[in-house]
Amino acid sequence: MYISDTGNHCIKRIDLYLQNSVIVAGICGYSGFTDGPYGFNKLNRPTNLGITRSGDIYFYDEGNQYMRKLKSNG
Repeated sequence: MYISDTGNHCIKRIDLYLQNSVIVAGICGYSGFTDGPYGFNKLNRPTNLGITRSGDIYFYDEGNQYMRKLKSNG
């Protein structure tokens, strides 16, 4: 399951079975607008996640007023 941690400017993958979370996009606690792989990309209030069958994630970067895509391969 994926969630947008809007207030922390990041997207996380939640594993309910293992009871942990992993950041998959953005740098939690830092807003901005930078494309690139995890650890370099920055988001500003991500919301409204949609996931394709191939695993790509589409979301609205509300603070930047921009639709964005996170590829399943990073």
